[in-house]
Amino acid sequence: MNNVKMLFGERLRRLRENKELTQENVSSSLHITRAVLSNYERGLREPDFQTLLNISDFFGVTVDYLLGKTDLPRGDTGFVDPGFRAMLEFYLFHSSPQSREDLKEYVDFLKFRDQKRREQAKAEKHTS
Repeated sequence: MNNVKMLFGERLRRLRENKELTQENVSSSLHITRAVLSNYERGLREPDFQTLLNISDFFGVTVDYLLGKTDLPRGDTGFVDPGFRAMLEFYLFHSSPQSREDLKEYVDFLKFRDQKRREQAKAEKHTS
């Protein structure tokens, strides 16, 4: 199966779940069937250009994020401190392969930790 379709589907599902929306809610808003949305999320079907733009607008993310060209959902909005950006660029382009791998592992750890914190906050919200 196409990796772009799978990544698109995973991101679409994650966006929907993070907003606590059902497939019915999203498909109705996008004027597509729930089955079509389900097929997008499972990587079995891909949207046409207009639907892709509609999904991007609905969730407030870039098409590049949906298609996996960037991990920044809203694109480069200038929120990254220039010094921090320079440090990242150094590690990405001028460090050893091992250092880049270490950085990737650390970023993966931070993503995992943040996801767990969001899940914990969500669980606490539902028990209150």
